[in-house]
This record gives sequence, structure tokens and C-alpha cells, in this order.
Amino acid sequence: MAAHLWTDAPAPWEYVRLVLGRDVYHCRPDEVDNVSAQYVIEDLAMLSIENKVNKQRTRK
Repeated sequence: MAAHLWTDAPAPWEYVRLVLGRDVYHCRPDEVDNVSAQYVIEDLAMLSIENKVNKQRTRK
């Protein structure tokens, strides 16, 4: 389930759902299924941008 952490492979949906529930929506993983797919896509895009900015800032 967590092999992607070592291999740079895409994370499986179960792991994404866990992280979204734990770190973003603060709910149980099964409750993430009730979040609109459009919201999930938008939130993942914003988190990706935020991550890139933070990486750039730490390089300076």
C-alpha cells in the first residue's frame, strides 16, 4: 500500500484518501468519498503548487 513512497510510483487511491482525510479535510477516510471530485482535484492542484513553492524557498 505504501510502496509508492519508495519507488516514486503514483500513490494508490486508498493512500490518497487517507492523507486527504487526515491532513486536508480532517475526517475519516471513508468520509472523503463524499467530497466532490472537483474539490479533490482542485485541492490536490493547490497542494502541489504549495509544495513546489516550499521546495524553492528551502533551496535559497
